[in-house]
Amino acid sequence: LDVQSEHRERFTDEDVRVKSTLATQVAIAINNARLYTQRLQAEAENRRRALAMETVAEVGLETSTSLDPDQLLWDVVNLAKDRFDLYHAHIYLLDESNAELKLAAGAGRVGEQLVAMGQSIAVANEHSLVARAARDREVVVANNVKQMLDFLPNPLLPQTRSEMAVPMVVGDTLIGVLDVQSNQYDTFDHETMNVQQTLAYQIAVAVNNARLFTAITQSQAALQETSADLAERLKELSALQDVGAYGEENLALEEYLTRVANRVPRSMPYPEICLAAIDFQGEVYGDRRAFDAPAQLVNPLVVSGDTVGRLIVAYTEEYDFSTEQTPHLRDIAVRVSNYIENRQLFEQTQQALDQTELLFNSSRTLIMSNDPEDLLRAFAGLTLDNSVCDASLLYNAGGTPSEPQDIVPVAYIQAREGAPIWQLGMSIPLESYPLREKLTQNPYDILEIPDVSNAELINREMAADLVERNIQAITDIPLTTRGGNWVGMVSLTWPEPHQISAQERLLYTVLAPQLATAVENQRLLEQTQKRASEMETVAQVSAEASSTLDPSSLLQSVSDLTKGQFGLYHAHVYLLDDVGENLLLAAGAGQVGQIMVASGHRIPVNQPYSLVAQAARTRESVIVNNVAATPAFLPNPLLPETKSELAIPMIAGDQLIGVLDVQSEKTNYFSDEDARVQETLASQIAVSLQNARLYDEQVRTAEQLREVDRLKSEFLASMSHELRTPLNSIIGYAEVLLDGIDGDLTEDMEEDVGAIHGSGKLLLNLINDILDLAKIEAGQMDLVREEVDVQPLVKEVLNTSRVLLQDKPVELLIDIPEDMPTVDADALRLRQVISNLLTNAIKFTEEGSITIYARSFDPDPSMIEIGVADTGIGITEQDLASIFERFRQVDQSHTRRVGGTGLGLSITQQLVWMHGGDIWVESNYGSGSTFAFTIPVLEAQD
Repeated sequence: LDVQSEHRERFTDEDVRVKSTLATQVAIAINNARLYTQRLQAEAENRRRALAMETVAEVGLETSTSLDPDQLLWDVVNLAKDRFDLYHAHIYLLDESNAELKLAAGAGRVGEQLVAMGQSIAVANEHSLVARAARDREVVVANNVKQMLDFLPNPLLPQTRSEMAVPMVVGDTLIGVLDVQSNQYDTFDHETMNVQQTLAYQIAVAVNNARLFTAITQSQAALQETSADLAERLKELSALQDVGAYGEENLALEEYLTRVANRVPRSMPYPEICLAAIDFQGEVYGDRRAFDAPAQLVNPLVVSGDTVGRLIVAYTEEYDFSTEQTPHLRDIAVRVSNYIENRQLFEQTQQALDQTELLFNSSRTLIMSNDPEDLLRAFAGLTLDNSVCDASLLYNAGGTPSEPQDIVPVAYIQAREGAPIWQLGMSIPLESYPLREKLTQNPYDILEIPDVSNAELINREMAADLVERNIQAITDIPLTTRGGNWVGMVSLTWPEPHQISAQERLLYTVLAPQLATAVENQRLLEQTQKRASEMETVAQVSAEASSTLDPSSLLQSVSDLTKGQFGLYHAHVYLLDDVGENLLLAAGAGQVGQIMVASGHRIPVNQPYSLVAQAARTRESVIVNNVAATPAFLPNPLLPETKSELAIPMIAGDQLIGVLDVQSEKTNYFSDEDARVQETLASQIAVSLQNARLYDEQVRTAEQLREVDRLKSEFLASMSHELRTPLNSIIGYAEVLLDGIDGDLTEDMEEDVGAIHGSGKLLLNLINDILDLAKIEAGQMDLVREEVDVQPLVKEVLNTSRVLLQDKPVELLIDIPEDMPTVDADALRLRQVISNLLTNAIKFTEEGSITIYARSFDPDPSMIEIGVADTGIGITEQDLASIFERFRQVDQSHTRRVGGTGLGLSITQQLVWMHGGDIWVESNYGSGSTFAFTIPVLEAQD
């Protein structure tokens, strides 16, 4: 924010404060706008990803069930074009010669035209992205086709701007190429590529499976024709003739089925150990032992598309049924089915007109009505009109068809005397439902108990309870949509034993999917209205969260709004403590929440019996719709009515901020959609809270890092002492062995012990460096200052270091005036500084000279300058700034040859600073370096 005036001294302190306040408000507004824009972008991206995953899932489902590759390919290209908002999509398949890619399917009318034209591309075509993807078997992306030399334009697709060709590969086999195009530049990113690769793989698998299925079918047919056994075929034909003759005798159904079952074994190999039986409508005809035989072959008896029974052929010993021996059994099963169908045909014809009229009237009512009681009456009208029957419509409140959780009565029609069976709207745990076990075992079949007092599914206690409630018979009809979604059931009960008629059963079988669809549509409408209200609440809470930077008021406001607007039993927010071990309750809705916050309520993150802790550990939302049945639930005496709980981690970036926990007094209250809504809310809270805490966290983090660094240095100093003691022993004993004090060594032994001694010395030097650095950083190194004459000290260091030259053509020089004043320094540490610099120079100088000099320091007469100049490899300009950093080695390849830890220069710098001096380096890469430092001159004593 920049303001200007034409007058001098125009702005006062008050003006500065006002403009500063204004600038802060503008900054907050801009930041809030950016956060809102980011949220909208994130939501759009999430929707796009969800649509992509849904499309992949749909294609995956179709590919796993379809053996018709042609229709599948057409479905996929049109679905991909529409779902991913593409300009075009088409699929090429590799021909048998592996030389041509033929267009098998294309989206829209253009795709149909291209297929009809016989569009194809040679694999060797160098001007085609599709051919390139096939050759390289890698995805080819062109986000600007005009810049691609191998782009092959198509006159029917003039608006193509971006193209991606994805090879379809199964194992090592190329099936074809999925090619998608966009009329926009820069359309395809890495995520889009991953989605299209998944799609291409699913298509390839489906096409490959269809081809394998065709090949297997052809092979089986050929084998069957070539390996037929004439004698067995004659036996089978004879059996078929006899079964046909039985049908012409117009036998009673029971006698017909018995004669067929007894005739079948003689048509099979090894008839002496073969058994046969027909299971029809609960009755068994033939030999019952077939049900328990070790080897069985079952052929269904199908009438009008419905399986009404089974023809079971079995052997009393282990036997492998082959396809060559069983076709006649299918023919027999078909003839038996036809006979049964013919017997039933007249009866069905008589009932058809009444049933058609009844179905029409019931279906019309189901379509027109949205009232649950009207739906129930339309569905069960035939039974309600003909018997004293109570009818109930119950919704599935959660779970799957085989594992439902709770059921909720929404409509009840009572005809018998006594109290109602259900309380409408009250969620009923499935464990308390009388026929729970049978319902979950067969969730798609009508379950009928004609007499509860004489039923295997009901024990004596349950039967007595039902009789006491004036219930003697039960029929449950599951409601499953044509898409397989189990939405609930209709339960019919009678005060006397009762069995529904075949007409009623057929009626319920036909109408149940329609009622299920009507129920599902009604519930979807309710859910849509609920979601709209919830998203409005999320927007309100998000606005509140983004308008404050005070964490306490923010979290309290969020807790109260979430509980009130979502109609929850309770809502509260936990924040992760600084060490990440406990979740501290920061805010809770209402008086209960304030009490819990005041008591310092917390939950350890590793607490196994807490949904909040589980959400924090897994960083995933946790839904429990019946907390009483969940061992991981941690009850709270202040919240005794909790039945369902949803815990959502609050994450900003990769950082876990805390957990938003919401609870309901109803079982099966939270759905996956509820979790997604609350996740959006939790994300907003986390970002807002992180913004509010950012400055304080940065300050605390800086302080903590300084403390950690200090503790680390203390630890290294202590550990280096502990390591150096045993290491000195190792080096000492190695020297004893090398000196032959304990006896002569063989040449190999001397070489091994020498390696131990050398490695020990290297390690000791490293530990000494670490110890020195740790002492310096921990403030534990003290200098013993004294008067030091620089020239003799330098000569001593130089003489000691000559051995390091190892016959290099390098000259060591000293340039120190005789009248150089003495310095005030720790002689040991000054020797260490000069030795470190000289050693470094020797390491990186292969020829030329190394000069140690000392001279007065002109900028400060109280200091002298000591330096080491070499003609070595030098240092690049980019490495000069970091040369004194710990473990820094500017030339890694050269350092590996000469050794070194990267600590010497850092220690040298620290020692110079402790003396009150400074150190620097000057270098020209390729022509040498000069390291120089200053040291204080000894002050003259009065």
